[in-house]
Amino acid sequence: MVYELHVNLINGVPGVVKETLRQRQQGEVRGKPYYFLKLENGEGKVWAGQKVEVKAQKKDSQSVSLAEADKLGIATLGNLSEHPRIVKLRSYIEQWYLSYFIPEAARTLPAAGAQPRLDRTGSNIGNVLQYYKREYPSEFKNILKRLAKAIPGLKKIEPEISKDKRLLLRFDEAGYQDPFYQQSMSDGTLKMLAYAVLLEDPSPRPFIGIEEPENGLYVRLVERLASQFSQVGEKKAGTQILVTTHSPYFVDALQPEQVWLIRKNAKGHATAQRAADNREIKELTEQGVPLGSLWYSNHFEDGAPE
Repeated sequence: MVYELHVNLINGVPGVVKETLRQRQQGEVRGKPYYFLKLENGEGKVWAGQKVEVKAQKKDSQSVSLAEADKLGIATLGNLSEHPRIVKLRSYIEQWYLSYFIPEAARTLPAAGAQPRLDRTGSNIGNVLQYYKREYPSEFKNILKRLAKAIPGLKKIEPEISKDKRLLLRFDEAGYQDPFYQQSMSDGTLKMLAYAVLLEDPSPRPFIGIEEPENGLYVRLVERLASQFSQVGEKKAGTQILVTTHSPYFVDALQPEQVWLIRKNAKGHATAQRAADNREIKELTEQGVPLGSLWYSNHFEDGAPE
């Protein structure tokens, strides 16, 4: 399945100028994908049904005209049962998780109540832990194991409901008789907890996007976190993790096949090159030189990233 989307300014406002969905016939690995959605400026055709029918490309199409240029065809048609392929794509995209964790949001005290999914900023992390402990005890234990490896001395984390029905996270640490709560925990501890919750999701997201996870983390934790992301990406089939980073320590834990160099040109267009496709980088990493060191020593083409 191939989804193509073109966005441009329409009367000074961003709008969709082209949107297409194509699919090969079932069982085909190569060959021309056939359209089942083809729109330009909100108008065009759509083909219903579950399978690609070659003969149907010339007939059985329905005319489509969207009322607003800033709306996507998959958002509108993805609600209609007669278009199961579009419904499937919309459902897939809606399961994506784009994270920008904010430690201060995790320090808030939400109302008690289990929630199955972590929100974008991590403000409901206590609610998710409450849900995991009740419904997925093994995943809950794995979260504690992940965090214990990252944070020495941490013995236990427990969701606790206050008298006014708000949710607290209680952290028990070795050497301290009294527990700590999320309001007094460091940014790094809360970030590592949030990512542990995300990586132990019993219903993994098909795509996870994380922006600059290294912010607020000790150097060793950055490398450990990168290694965890890499392991989960390999073990959980169907889950793809995309991380943007400015930290050489993060890429030290990765292989050249896992790292892409992103740059903008003078016109604002971004280009991407896989580190493994740079022969010099590939040869030096095979000799044991870490990627972060190559970054610092200006081996990523023109030096420091733009």
